[in-house]
Amino acid sequence: MIIHQPLINRKYYPAFIINPLKKRGNAMLKGFIRILEKVLSHSRLGIRIYKKPYEKIVRNEVALAKIKATDTVCLVGAGSIPFTAIWLVHLSGASVIAVDNDKKAVKNAKRVVRKLGLETSVSIRLQDGQTPLGTKVDVYLLAMQAQPLDAIILSIKEENPDARIVARVAKPWFERRYDTLPETIRIEKEVAQEFGVFEKSVLFRLRD
Repeated sequence: MIIHQPLINRKYYPAFIINPLKKRGNAMLKGFIRILEKVLSHSRLGIRIYKKPYEKIVRNEVALAKIKATDTVCLVGAGSIPFTAIWLVHLSGASVIAVDNDKKAVKNAKRVVRKLGLETSVSIRLQDGQTPLGTKVDVYLLAMQAQPLDAIILSIKEENPDARIVARVAKPWFERRYDTLPETIRIEKEVAQEFGVFEKSVLFRLRD
């Protein structure tokens, strides 16, 4: 039997060494993903390759939240290739507002949307998830990189308290690399997502 040991064993290293390495690992993973998206966003082939694996994920989320063509969906965490927004339009016909606080990612995402001829269906905005949108939203989809989740959820509750909210949850091995939902959230439904760092997508509402 092969026993897999962690790369850094907590038993032999003190916290002042472990904690900085954990933070560095988190930043490196997120930084790598951002760079990869930005590079691939310049190529039609790159866009097609990168967005394809997410079709099943978004299809599951459309069914989970019962997203329909008359809905307005806000995606928090668009990225340079807004593949979730693209699939939301293709699979449900909904109108999508995709926000991101990374200027370069927003610039790239707008270019991708133009290349695909989706400007009338997908609006890309430079802002964080805590800033009010100033419009009615039926469904929010929180990407795994969206943070801080408690502040984002509070903002949603104040502006669109009746909205359905879908959040992506990381597999246990990766959950420390991403923000987690507040313990007070009551999950209505969930769907398993067998891809990469995803474990599942969960559905909840803020109004009882």
